Amino acid sequence: MTFPQINDSAAEVFTRFEVPTQPAFALVLPDGEVQTLFGAADEALLDSLISDALA
Repeated sequence: MTFPQINDSAAEVFTRFEVPTQPAFALVLPDGEVQTLFGAADEALLDSLISDALA
C-alpha cells in the first residue's frame, strides 16, 4: 500500500476509533469527522471514499 500505516500492537488507535477487528479503515476528514469502514477495501473503494471526503 502506498499510504502510511501504523503498528497498533497496544490497540490504542483501535480503541480511539472504536475499531473492534481488522481489516478496518478510519478516515479522518478535514472537518475532523471520522468515517470507519469495516472489512476489506479495494483500491476503487478507497479512491472513492477519499475523493468524496475531499469534495
